[in-house]
Amino acid sequence: MRQHKLRIGIDIDCVIINTTEAVINYYNSRTGDSLREYDIKTYDVSQYVQPEFRDCFYELFWNEKALEKVRPLPYCQQTIKSLFHLGHEIYFVTATTPQYLPFKYNLLKEYFPYMDIGKALIVAQDKHMVNVDVLIDDYWGNCVNAPYYSILLDYPWNVNYDDAQYENVFRVPNWKYIMSMIEYIENCKLIGVK
Repeated sequence: MRQHKLRIGIDIDCVIINTTEAVINYYNSRTGDSLREYDIKTYDVSQYVQPEFRDCFYELFWNEKALEKVRPLPYCQQTIKSLFHLGHEIYFVTATTPQYLPFKYNLLKEYFPYMDIGKALIVAQDKHMVNVDVLIDDYWGNCVNAPYYSILLDYPWNVNYDDAQYENVFRVPNWKYIMSMIEYIENCKLIGVK
């Protein structure tokens, strides 16, 4: 058991699962468009679809055919299991809508069978309200001016965000870097740096 365990909040969409990639692939197959994840430079994906699909684009997020294609991101499951077994408290923090919650709950139960997902799943539209030490997220808006440390997964939609101006936000390219970043943050908390 660690001397100083952390409360770690982890977003689900584009952090645990490849939601945007799956939805874009489904959108392209339905419309003939050739949108790529790389093309999306802001958090609102609907700005990048063909104009006639903008109003209904987010309905694709609730489409079973799109959701069938989601997969866990590489190294995500192994890293979370390691963090859990090191004694850290793991929470899944999502700003989901009610109709999507059962899907996420069941997916988390499948991916993390050793955890009590009912106690670990938090729905929060404003993640700044969640009492965690660290938040792992893909949206810079959930990371800045927050009462916690943040690990921001690097995606095209946060490429224009300048994380150098925030001492508590750390950008990483993928899950391979999460464990070392958690260890760094853990050491910062031990010596009282924030």
